[in-house]
Amino acid sequence: MRFDVPSRVARRLLDGELDLGILGLLPEAPGLETRPVAQEGFVAVAAPAYVKRWGVPRSARDFQAHRFIAFDADLAMLGPWWRAAFGARERAPERVVCRIANLDEMLALAEAGMGIAVLPDYLVEPAVRAGRVEVLEPERRSSRRPRGTLWVAWRKAAAPTARFLAVRDWLLEG
Repeated sequence: MRFDVPSRVARRLLDGELDLGILGLLPEAPGLETRPVAQEGFVAVAAPAYVKRWGVPRSARDFQAHRFIAFDADLAMLGPWWRAAFGARERAPERVVCRIANLDEMLALAEAGMGIAVLPDYLVEPAVRAGRVEVLEPERRSSRRPRGTLWVAWRKAAAPTARFLAVRDWLLEG
């Protein structure tokens, strides 16, 4: 089992290094089969000290002025959250001060007051309850809640061994 950013997992699948992958972004790779398996909600969070110092952003312009901690260059959570919050026409934030492919480290940086992180709601719930971070709610142009789809992916040319099929089918059944 390996943890990596969606673009690298897709590449490793295509190269035959991995048999199966779970991706947070739908890969644009014709050599892969994909099936959706789950949805996760995304929230923007920041430390209370960060919010006290820099203010509570509401509009896209407000959020543009803030520092973001993103999940690697793929912006796997920030991108869908931004589009759901402000629409596809609004340009994504440019002040991404840290790109890191580790959800726990993203949360730790947000708790330390380094910027705003967009993370799965289930991951930040304990930190929100404990008051280490607070959820930042934008003014929504869309009624859609920020969500992302998790995909199981595999190479179309993968050998359908019994082990491969058992694991893939188990993942697809949820």
